[in-house]
Amino acid sequence: MCLDRCERGSVCGRGACQLSDLSTCAYRAGDGAYQFCSRGVCAGWEGPQYPGGDDSFGGICVRPEYCIARGDADPPLSPDLAEGACRYSDGTEVVTGPPPLDACPPSDPRARYCGGPCSISCPEDEFDFFEHRRFPCAGLSDNRGFGVCAVSLQVCVEGQPRPLSTIDGEQVVCMVPMPQPAEHPAHGYEVPLSVCRDYVRHHPDHATCVDGNFDPIL
Repeated sequence: MCLDRCERGSVCGRGACQLSDLSTCAYRAGDGAYQFCSRGVCAGWEGPQYPGGDDSFGGICVRPEYCIARGDADPPLSPDLAEGACRYSDGTEVVTGPPPLDACPPSDPRARYCGGPCSISCPEDEFDFFEHRRFPCAGLSDNRGFGVCAVSLQVCVEGQPRPLSTIDGEQVVCMVPMPQPAEHPAHGYEVPLSVCRDYVRHHPDHATCVDGNFDPIL
C-alpha cells in the first residue's frame, strides 16, 4: 500500500498513488460516454468487475510511469488496479508510455497543451457547479508526447451528431486522436479549430479534426 510514500502531486488511493486533483475516468458502453483525466492516464477496472458492462471501464488517474511499472510498482498497486488495463484518452492501452520530449510547445491559453513536458492539470469547468470536474487532457498516448485541454466535458462520438459552439468567435471542433480501439465508437474532444489544427500539425498521422457530424475538417 502507498500510505505516505507517494511523490509530491499524488495521494494514496486504492493502493495506488492517485494524482492529487482526484480526477477519475470512465467509459460507458452503449452510448459511448467518456469521462477522462485532467492529467495522467486511467488505471482502472474493466468488464464484469466494472458496473458499466463488459465493454466499459473506469478507474482513477495516475502518472503514466506509475502505470507502466504496475507489475513491480513501489509502492505496489492494489490487485484490482494491477490486473486492470491502463488507458489513454483515446482508449488505447498504455504500453511503452508517451515518447519523451524536451519541452512543451507553445499553446493557446484557451486550450493549453498538457501531459508529458506540458505538466499542467486542465482547469475546472466553471459551470459544473456540483461536481467541479476538470476538463480532460486529450491526446497523450504511446505515439503522442503531449495532449491538449478540451474546452468541454462533452465528448464527440461518431454516429451521434450534435451542434458545436464557438469560443471567442472561433468555431469549436472535435480533435480525434488516432488510432482508437475498433470495439468502441470513435470519439473526439472539443477544442478551438486553430488549436486542433496546431495539434494535428504536431501529430499529422495520429490526430484529425472533425465537425459535429464527424466529417473531416481540412
